[in-house]
Amino acid sequence: MDGDRFGGLSSAILMTARSAMNSLFGENINEIIVRGETGYFIVSNAGRFVLVGAGTIIQTMMKTVKVFRIAANKIREILSRV
Repeated sequence: MDGDRFGGLSSAILMTARSAMNSLFGENINEIIVRGETGYFIVSNAGRFVLVGAGTIIQTMMKTVKVFRIAANKIREILSRV
């Protein structure tokens, strides 16, 4: 997939999800998981940054989510000291 297209789609999904979470629960979003029949899409909040990934092997999705959660927490921790 084209990187610009992937970035644009990620941004649109992130802004929509942030708006929904803020309106419904008044809180920030931690992660977005979109799972389809043949693939998935993950966005994890890492403070000033987001981690974005997509894949077609559904069986590896939970591993990817776990890695993203750990990495996002480490990035947030590092950036809080800067």
